[in-house]
Amino acid sequence: EAILPGAVAALEQIKVWGIDGISTSLASINKRIAGKLANLGFKLPEDAQRSPHMFGAVLPGHYDGNLVSELAGRNIYISQRGNALRFAPHLHVNDQDVDRLLNALEEMVV
Repeated sequence: EAILPGAVAALEQIKVWGIDGISTSLASINKRIAGKLANLGFKLPEDAQRSPHMFGAVLPGHYDGNLVSELAGRNIYISQRGNALRFAPHLHVNDQDVDRLLNALEEMVV
């Protein structure tokens, strides 16, 4: 019962933003991230095979570090499934957050 007001508020916010608006916003963020990953040698599924809110990217063969831990050391959090990273940004992610991620990836995965 204690969580019901929070759930109601969350659903009301989703109604204000709209499902299409949420999808479009997250797809835009993910497209930007995916573009940089492709340039760094990550393997990505085709656009038509990705959902707008999250996607996976296989680490480049030349990278042998622990990218999840290295990024966490910079307060950037992603998860790893096997040899693929899972990118699932939230709506509160802004351009500066994406810039931090992309700059860190460029420094680490060369």
